[in-house]
Amino acid sequence: MPAGGAAFFDVDNTLIRGSSLYQLGLGLHARGVVSTLDIVRLGRHHVGYALGMTEKKRHIAAAQAGVGALARGLHAALLHAEVEEIVRERIVPRVRPAVLAAAREHQARGQQVWLVTASVQPLAETLARQLRLTGAMGSRAVVVDGFYTGEQDGPLLHGRVKAEAVLALAAAEGLDLSASAAYSDSVNDIPLLHVVGHPRPVCPDRRLRRYASAQGWRVFSDER
Repeated sequence: MPAGGAAFFDVDNTLIRGSSLYQLGLGLHARGVVSTLDIVRLGRHHVGYALGMTEKKRHIAAAQAGVGALARGLHAALLHAEVEEIVRERIVPRVRPAVLAAAREHQARGQQVWLVTASVQPLAETLARQLRLTGAMGSRAVVVDGFYTGEQDGPLLHGRVKAEAVLALAAAEGLDLSASAAYSDSVNDIPLLHVVGHPRPVCPDRRLRRYASAQGWRVFSDER
């Protein structure tokens, strides 16, 4: 794969096992930032992640809203400091070694490596930094006078919106998408997989596995 390309990695059930948002909620609960009731409500939207089920946009949006409600009124600097520790303690240990090794191979070729996720931007940025990747694109939340309002800033980075974000990044960075790869577990990321020259389904859900087979896409196994 030529060096002019890049690699784009989904996070939940691709780079890591399970849901990054749920792990964030658990970490905030352990620190006394959110209540047990809050975390139970958040957990209801993430049973599917633990079972490896297909993501549903309405569930992701509900979970995002749940995290937004948890963050409402928190100072951004305080929350970001908590996120730094939660990512190190709860999310980095869930990284799939073989998927991270694939990211390192792209870096060894001189390619940029980006996380592209519906999860919240501060979490995505922190994970990318701790893993020494190029950067991250995630869903954003509104901050006013340094405090989170609980509202979403712009569309959820999901489905076609995720693909559009990659197209915009490629234009800004001068990346050759025909020489690029994208990694995802979810049928919802078919638009993302189609904008690159090297689509790589990772432990795909049932519908993505069928689609990948029809397209002749090679499935990436995390057992290599």
